[in-house]
Amino acid sequence: MIALDKIDKQEKGIEYFETFIRYIMNARNDLELKAVYDMAKDISIERRDVIMTIAEKLIKEGMEKGMEKGMEKGMEKGMEKGMEKGKWEEKREVARNLLGLSVEIDKIIKATGLEEAEIKKLMN
Repeated sequence: MIALDKIDKQEKGIEYFETFIRYIMNARNDLELKAVYDMAKDISIERRDVIMTIAEKLIKEGMEKGMEKGMEKGMEKGMEKGMEKGKWEEKREVARNLLGLSVEIDKIIKATGLEEAEIKKLMN
């Protein structure tokens, strides 16, 4: 029973320590994980492994969050580009239709916002 109590206390201590490290990492923008590694060098080998494990866990979580944000931004940019391309294609289609109706190029430019060179490409 005493051994189990000791293990339980160590696990709770590790949880408290992890919470403490997370708090410090979130509260201080100037503190980097390298500093945590450097501090761990001064602690006993047994405890250093715990700190290193926590630091590695924090790094992994940070990388996962970064990847999530990157994916979200990438999807947003992709959708924006797709919508822009769709609008551009729509303008080209309107210009083709107006050319088919023999509308003058200057009026097509005003109606679509396309440049004269782009409209001339559509004529060929």
